[in-house]
Amino acid sequence: MGERDAFMAKSATESGTPSRPADDRRPPLGTRVDVSEDSTVCGRIAGFLVRARWPLFAGALVVAAAAWPISRRLEFDRSIDNMFSPTERILQDFHRFRDRFGGDQILLIVYEDARLFAPEGDGLRRCRDATRAARRVPGVLAVLSPSVLDTLLKGLGTSMVDATSRLARRFRGLFEGYTHGADGKVASVVCILDEKFVNEHGTAGTIDGLRSIAAGLDAGVLVGEPVMVHDSFEYVEEDARRLSWVSTCLLGATILAVLRSARWALVALAVVHWTLLATEAVLHSSGLRLSMVSSMLTAVVTVIGVATVMHVAIGFRDRRQLGAAPADALRCAIGRLATPIFWACVTDAAGFLALLAARAGPIRDFGLMMACGSMIVLLASALLIPAMALVGHASAPARGPSAASRLDRALGALFDLVQRRAGWVAACVLAAVAVSVIGGARLDVETDFTRNFRSGSPIARAYAFVEDRLGGAGAWDIMVPAPEVLDAAYIDRLLALQERIRALRDPRTGEPALGSVLSLADAIDAGSLHPFLAAMPPELRARGLRAVMPDFLQALRGEDPETGSPWMRVMLRAYDRRDAETKRWLIAEVERIVGETFPEGEDDGRAAVTGFYVLLTHLVAGMLRDQWRCFAAAVVGVGAVMTIALRSVRGALAALVTNGLPIVIALGAVGWAGMKLNMGAAMMAAVSLGLSVDSSLHYLDAFEREWRKERDRVRALAVAQRTVGRALVFATIALAIGFATLGASDFAPTVSFGGLAAATLVGGLLGNLTLLPLLLLFIHRGPAHAPIPGTSPIRRET
Repeated sequence: MGERDAFMAKSATESGTPSRPADDRRPPLGTRVDVSEDSTVCGRIAGFLVRARWPLFAGALVVAAAAWPISRRLEFDRSIDNMFSPTERILQDFHRFRDRFGGDQILLIVYEDARLFAPEGDGLRRCRDATRAARRVPGVLAVLSPSVLDTLLKGLGTSMVDATSRLARRFRGLFEGYTHGADGKVASVVCILDEKFVNEHGTAGTIDGLRSIAAGLDAGVLVGEPVMVHDSFEYVEEDARRLSWVSTCLLGATILAVLRSARWALVALAVVHWTLLATEAVLHSSGLRLSMVSSMLTAVVTVIGVATVMHVAIGFRDRRQLGAAPADALRCAIGRLATPIFWACVTDAAGFLALLAARAGPIRDFGLMMACGSMIVLLASALLIPAMALVGHASAPARGPSAASRLDRALGALFDLVQRRAGWVAACVLAAVAVSVIGGARLDVETDFTRNFRSGSPIARAYAFVEDRLGGAGAWDIMVPAPEVLDAAYIDRLLALQERIRALRDPRTGEPALGSVLSLADAIDAGSLHPFLAAMPPELRARGLRAVMPDFLQALRGEDPETGSPWMRVMLRAYDRRDAETKRWLIAEVERIVGETFPEGEDDGRAAVTGFYVLLTHLVAGMLRDQWRCFAAAVVGVGAVMTIALRSVRGALAALVTNGLPIVIALGAVGWAGMKLNMGAAMMAAVSLGLSVDSSLHYLDAFEREWRKERDRVRALAVAQRTVGRALVFATIALAIGFATLGASDFAPTVSFGGLAAATLVGGLLGNLTLLPLLLLFIHRGPAHAPIPGTSPIRRET
């Protein structure tokens, strides 16, 4: 007999409970089954659920039938506006820019043509065909390309292929990096989208039409921030469909392997999909729409539902092994687990609601969706489990997996080891936390939005091609107030602004920070090289250009719809594949230069820097701040729920420390590894805390029950470790596998969220089986007969 068995035998002798051999496969010491009707609230609820199981099941079918057509109408919100607060200045500038210029979304058709500027003109003819095709695509407001510039120059007596013309050379240099590459072998058809059309019909049809044109060109690709946003949602929708079945199948296989029961696998499947139907119907009825991170909705609901079913299934099986009839076993299991399962769902919801502290709209929406789904899991379990668990159930006692007894002994041995090496365990935890805090200080965010896609995906390859061969693929703009009539002084001022911006160099590489800087002022200034245009004032040159390129010039010179004041647009192209610090520095430098050249209040309006590039950089730059803000909100919210559930501040603190440390360690590991946080990683801490404390609730519940029966805290912990510990291991395996399925996504934030959540949940399991017992021994150091400080409103067994 080992040390632990000797201890248990001694404790059993002292308490009058007979000991049992180590290989006994019956439930662990301290487990008693009482099949009499429980008079407590939880017992009465359990009895009602079992007796009324068929009416409840019929009601669930009716609700599912009603929810089905409503859930199908749930839509995705593809608007960039939803990612920011309406009161944020950056979003307000974006709206003003869109109102003044009519087109803020730019797409580039980029392709290779070694004869683009061949004297024979065949390259420009191919470009002209592509330009005409792009103009015919619904949703395209204006187009600029080498062929458009060639048409303009031909009206001035030269052409883009004329190497002897100063004007032609000036235009080629001016538009280099925008309409063509520096080597003259890459062409770009710049398409400005019609904002009114996009608002009414979306960008999908326009993007598909332009992609079909690009597909017909040599190495043709379509890039632009609208494409990234569009493709993100396409991946999200595809993930939602695929991950739904992948996670369900894998978790079903987990239940089959752990419980050896196809029945409980079907129960879990029913609970999960009923929850999804009801959740989607509630979301649609509430006016909510799916967001960029909503592909995780199905997988997260699946793991919560499966974990809930797993606890009930194990409790039911244990009582069946003691000889209880199926109905009595289920009633006892539900009565015993009702309160911890309820509070587990509430803590899940609290963790998700903590995401409301984030600035990014998709993260806030995801928090609301999942908080709703967490509570609906509770309703689904009550309506479906009793009927499905008992229908056609044999009366013979159930047989559990043979591995259960071995797992129980392993958990008992782990508890003994933790007791003997408590000092070492504490030292290792403190060392890991110290190292993780240093690693956490190294965390940075991923501002390269192309890294949200797998490196081999079409959009990632397209951006790599454009950034290497053409220049920056990130589009953003400056809007500055302008006079009613353009004059030389204003044009010189605008050109001086652009020269200062062009002079910016990457602080790390020393290379030009921007790929292109372009405005109407450049075209007006280039016109001075033509004898006829040189004699014209700037306003007349602008009108002449507008006559040749009306749509494009309209996108460069607009007016405020409310005041009628004129505005000028400076179009910038930046490199998307830059780190967060460099992007933030570049935007800040451009804003500083604009503020110095066009001081606020000097003219009618305020100059501003805006565009998709700026919006996305600010969005991801706020993620690190959101990460800690949401985590702090989760600590407060989950801590409050735990305090209410346990009626103990010390018990709640023990659970928070146990489950919070793995999150700190995981984030520290991310920092040390040099990985960067994306939108998915920014949600992980708050969500993982809400999910992992579920295990603490079940552990503390089992500890309290045994303490009240035995009045021996060491024995109570040992029994809790061997009883609920087994359920925690199985449930965590299911959770980790469920989140690991997110690794099959093509959208990097989904992959990051799944991987980090799975890692922290496994860490939380280790904490609940090692650190939590030590903390409980520490905070309950009173006499063995003293009641523990904090009793949860959990059914007391008699």
